[in-house]
Amino acid sequence: MFEIGKTYINNNEYAGKMVKTPSGRSFYCPKEFTVIKDNGKLYGMNIHSYTVIDDKGFESTVDDETYKSVTLKI
Repeated sequence: MFEIGKTYINNNEYAGKMVKTPSGRSFYCPKEFTVIKDNGKLYGMNIHSYTVIDDKGFESTVDDETYKSVTLKI
């Protein structure tokens, strides 16, 4: 689980790059993000959803399984 107010570093190989999904959708994979809100558990799952602000200032939503390769920024 992520903690509100904490900043996490994305250690994913795509961090800081635009990524294209198989369906053709493109999105920015952040280098780091700060959790601003816990949106609670996803329906029927034991996974939480979070609202975050990334290193480019964009707000997005992640969940506990979205970023398995993150570390807490000290």
